[in-house]
Amino acid sequence: MKLDTLLQQAKRELKAISYKAYQEALWILSDSLKLPISQIYLKNNVITKKQEKDFWLKVDFRKQGMPLEYILREKFFLNYKFYVEDSVFIPRPETEVLVKWLFENIPKNKAFKFIDFGTGAGTIILSILDHFVNSLGVAVELQSKSIKCIKKNSQNLKLQNRLYILKKDVCKIENKDLCQFYLDTLGNNLSYKKINCYNENKLYKNSFLKKANSSSKKLNSFLFESSPDLITANPPYIDPEDKNIQKEVYLYESPLALFSDKKGLGHIICWFEKAINLLKPNGIYIFEFGWKQKEQITNFLDRQKTISSYQILTDQSGHPRIAVCFKKG
Repeated sequence: MKLDTLLQQAKRELKAISYKAYQEALWILSDSLKLPISQIYLKNNVITKKQEKDFWLKVDFRKQGMPLEYILREKFFLNYKFYVEDSVFIPRPETEVLVKWLFENIPKNKAFKFIDFGTGAGTIILSILDHFVNSLGVAVELQSKSIKCIKKNSQNLKLQNRLYILKKDVCKIENKDLCQFYLDTLGNNLSYKKINCYNENKLYKNSFLKKANSSSKKLNSFLFESSPDLITANPPYIDPEDKNIQKEVYLYESPLALFSDKKGLGHIICWFEKAINLLKPNGIYIFEFGWKQKEQITNFLDRQKTISSYQILTDQSGHPRIAVCFKKG
């Protein structure tokens, strides 16, 4: 069958599920042919039976409501392409606002340590690590499938040497968990550093000697301690009683990454308290929230005595979506 005919048939099939039916059909065909879209029409305009079977199988998945990202196993975020598997949280465009604010407000050569709560496929933390070449990050994630995606994406971007993955519930993190990060990751790359890790007001001192390799020389002047300079987060913030959730979202994405108690504020409150406790003085906690939650968020932040100030950022549609909180010094 000719590709033009195939695409037009698929477009008709997908119209009920997507307003970009033809474009989605083209993306699926590109995936089935294992060819960039620009090269599809350079292959004599034909498709093998095996490829056609694969194509229609994926079209059928899409007709049933499966997100295109799970079918193609990829999602673009900023200028990066990330690998995603089914049930792993799919990054949204509004989260790019969070990362862009950091790009615009932190010097690119600044050396800093940060934690990303609820990392998912790794879009936030890996974008930051790639942009800020002197940064070091801890990805906190509980789900095994997400951790698999984080590892694959960090390897694709060659960032695994500056990344530590902590498999744990965010609300159960302790300062001693960060100590292990420095021992496991930095100990293999940096020399003559002393690490101070704090847990329940007790000081744990661990020192190691290791000759720095060439890739880590930029970090040799970095003073290491357990408290991070920055924490980023995209917590679950959907009220389980919300009736306006898209069908493809609640049927396919992990509810652990979507829903939160206390009308969607449970994780926001818990993660905020954990972040402020872990951050060093004057550190930054930046997190995403639902576009209808601004009043609840500002009321909550106005009552916090642990922060000196905060900013609310809007997404591309003008909706308030990101809170930037500055811990007191």
